[in-house]
Amino acid sequence: MSRRRRVRNRARRGESKLGIVAASFLMFVVVVFIGGIFTFSANNELKEIDEKTLCYKDDVPTDIIAILIDSTEPLDEKTVRNAQLEIENIIKNSPTNTLVNLYAIETGSEEHIRPIANLCKPDDGTSASELTSSPAWIKKIFNDKFVLPLGDHLTSLLKMPPSTSSPIIESLQSAVIESFLSHENSGDKKILLISDMIQNTSMYSFYKESLSFNSYFSKVKNSGSGLINLTNINIQVLVVPNNVPNGTREDLTRFWGKFFRENNANSNVILRPLSK
Repeated sequence: MSRRRRVRNRARRGESKLGIVAASFLMFVVVVFIGGIFTFSANNELKEIDEKTLCYKDDVPTDIIAILIDSTEPLDEKTVRNAQLEIENIIKNSPTNTLVNLYAIETGSEEHIRPIANLCKPDDGTSASELTSSPAWIKKIFNDKFVLPLGDHLTSLLKMPPSTSSPIIESLQSAVIESFLSHENSGDKKILLISDMIQNTSMYSFYKESLSFNSYFSKVKNSGSGLINLTNINIQVLVVPNNVPNGTREDLTRFWGKFFRENNANSNVILRPLSK
């Protein structure tokens, strides 16, 4: 082979390698440029996401988590932090594209309420490939558009001033309609409720009436106002310690345990104190 031909071949090989590098760089730039609309899923499929909710546009959510925070009683700083840690842990262990709906239990929630935040959990970047995407960029989206906004909402709810009523049951009804009846999903359904669990509205008040589920059911069964369909929904309640009117903590636990069972919640209902 002549020297001139060898030079030409080396030049072509150099151009070929340069083309591969340029194409790879271009692919990376395009993915980052459109990153606000598209992201890579865990199996490296390019997914279009909703810019507002971060949910995959062509897929239903995996899990759905409705978080209800009782803002009717003030919480001290340690209790607020413990509540935040519990919520962060639940979301951390949920799959990508889990829909998180956040609700406030407050005066005025006796009527139908809507979530104050609804976001799908994006990929957190831990399984992202350096070859097909940018793990650092994915982590930034996860933190800036999901973790920080959700954290701000949680902090504001946990530190709201006290209210004159506590519509826990009414808020649960709204959460079921807005979170589970309005959305299909492919995974689990969960309600996380952070409250002292002391119901106090005109429909039923633990301050004025017996802390007995049978008494409650006798009052609401004809109107249907206090009935909820919790079928296939997992319930976790973090009970904020507070004085129980007209009864004991055991009475409170029995009431809510029977309330969730009679409304067909999954059998593994969790009611436990939120440590202070």
